Amino acid sequence: MENLPAVKKKGLLILCVSVMLLMLTACQKDAGSIVPETRTIIDMAGREVTIPSEVNRICSSGTAQNQLMMFLGEGDKICATLAGFSTNPWVQKVLPSITSVPMPFTATELNIEELIKTKPDVVTLWSGTEKIQKQLDEVGIPYVLIYYSTTDGFIEGISLMAEILGKDAKAVADNFIEYYSSNMKKVSDVTSSIPAEKRKKVYYVTDNPLNTEGKDSIVTSWIETAGGVNVAAENGITGLTATISLENIIQWNPDVIIIRDAKNKDLILKNPAWQGINAVKQGQLYVNPKGVNVWSARSADGALQPLWAAKRLYPDLFTAINVEEETRNFYKEYYHYDLSDEELETVIYPAGK
Repeated sequence: MENLPAVKKKGLLILCVSVMLLMLTACQKDAGSIVPETRTIIDMAGREVTIPSEVNRICSSGTAQNQLMMFLGEGDKICATLAGFSTNPWVQKVLPSITSVPMPFTATELNIEELIKTKPDVVTLWSGTEKIQKQLDEVGIPYVLIYYSTTDGFIEGISLMAEILGKDAKAVADNFIEYYSSNMKKVSDVTSSIPAEKRKKVYYVTDNPLNTEGKDSIVTSWIETAGGVNVAAENGITGLTATISLENIIQWNPDVIIIRDAKNKDLILKNPAWQGINAVKQGQLYVNPKGVNVWSARSADGALQPLWAAKRLYPDLFTAINVEEETRNFYKEYYHYDLSDEELETVIYPAGK
């Protein structure tokens, strides 16, 4: 370069500088487009949690949360689970691969060594899992708390799960929330005009005939949407797991009894002490539909619950609602599963017609 004329030297220098500037600009653009390795989200306990930008392996100790992952189209990302989920016949129908997923969780316990082997990107947990949270803190596995008891809380929970899973899941969640909200509006537009004194009194049965849910429960939300009154909530019962006395139920004298688990219907019908209650005398005992999960409690299938409950409480007001058709379409849309006529009947009538 020393032997080149001054003009050529100057031109070559300008060219070199220009190339360097172009290379620097390109590098800056590339750096700006690089996806960060992690992101921070806020869970439902208000905690800031750092998780991988792309979540490919996820797990939970909760049946409802496992269902949400599957429901949002990301069931193949479940890398660990619990027996109560993977042995569910309906889960196996919709997500056959679940049978080969390790099961280090129970509802309250965790085999941390077995979980580590599954290499989860993130774990989601319900409230009341402090023991599991401590185990995860000790080994540095991030976890997100997702829990809810009301309709609004459920919508927040499914949105958060979708945020963890990514944009494809978010699109499903947005579509679902619109459907869920439209069903509630469809029912409440009719039931809102029912006078308070004419609303049917409803008792809801959970683990056994004397267990129920009270105020601030999603159960109370769908009962009220369907035009009923949760007699437990009306009489001061709160929480998701309340034990009451038979004397309470006799005093409340519900018009309708909705039963989560089919076994409890027989227990009620065989007990003479229940026979004077209006719901029993009038044959108004209904076992709640149940497929991938029971519709009545914190389930993605809960979008169908207001429709079913409204039909049960006020059949004459909701002749236009076809629960069978809605269920068939729901499973096709969200589980990509075509229900046979026999399967459909099993879901809607767990104790038979």
